[in-house]
Amino acid sequence: MGSVGEDLYLLNRNPEESARLNKQHGFLVDLIGGTPIHPSIPTDNITAVADVGTGTGVWLASLPDSLPTSNTPLYLHGFDISATQFPFYKDITPTRELHLSVHDARNRFPAEHHGRYDLVHLRLLVGAFQEDDYVRTIHNVYELLSASLPASIQHPP
Repeated sequence: MGSVGEDLYLLNRNPEESARLNKQHGFLVDLIGGTPIHPSIPTDNITAVADVGTGTGVWLASLPDSLPTSNTPLYLHGFDISATQFPFYKDITPTRELHLSVHDARNRFPAEHHGRYDLVHLRLLVGAFQEDDYVRTIHNVYELLSASLPASIQHPP
């Protein structure tokens, strides 16, 4: 799997940092009302979700319990500049598929991901990019969305 743009990540990539990120996830979910998806985002028709800057994948892994039950399998894909913190298991069940890929969001995503996702999530990436990178990164993220569906961008106030 490897890594790209490793110098962008200012924190450690070790078990302690992974544990901290997972704990932080719980805090942030509580902060927005106890669900990983902001309550203002409709969830009835979500079948494919991308998480940019996925880290340990904890946000994606917690998602299925927050979405309405559907007969359509839930496709979950996390992207990060490094595979170092990806979970070691392959989480695929009849109702969900969790895929993880190394990708730097400053670069366009492969064409097979364009227009594929009903929801794209980014969280706390404000310090991950140079000022010049923001417009390009947001453009790349919006290419992932099917139609004009929501991107959930969470950052400190």
